[in-house]
Amino acid sequence: MEPGRIITLTIAAALVLMLAANADAQPADSDIDENTYNASIWSDMGDALYASRMYSEAINTYSKAIELDPEQASAYFGRGIAYAELRQYDRAVKDYKKAIELYPGFVRAYVVRGNAYADLKEYDKAVRDYDRAIKLDPRNSRAYSNRGLAYNDLEQYGRA
Repeated sequence: MEPGRIITLTIAAALVLMLAANADAQPADSDIDENTYNASIWSDMGDALYASRMYSEAINTYSKAIELDPEQASAYFGRGIAYAELRQYDRAVKDYKKAIELYPGFVRAYVVRGNAYADLKEYDKAVRDYDRAIKLDPRNSRAYSNRGLAYNDLEQYGRA
């Protein structure tokens, strides 16, 4: 097993232990706060699983985070990039859309949703997302580069 994967799995195990320890704690003043805290732990664990290229497991973990806190944009984003790694682009787009709905300034979500649209050969939608990312962050080189590729696929070479 790769050293990086061992570290990631160790971190994931530690997060699970933290979550289990918190389950025995007295209820917080607000279930919303407790759910948000637990959702963050699940989302962090999803990040660790994603980094270990355990995409299906990451999806399940992000889904648990979303179940606990449906307002957590980062969990939708994480699940979306895991879906994209599995080439489930329609599901990825749906999660990116929700992440953007929850956090409209989420530049990276626009870029990766554009990538998913490009993978689905929906280049006009990809260009719109890259344009939005550029409007939010004019220094985002990835958005410019990917937009150029999408224009190329649209055979709009002058705009590429």
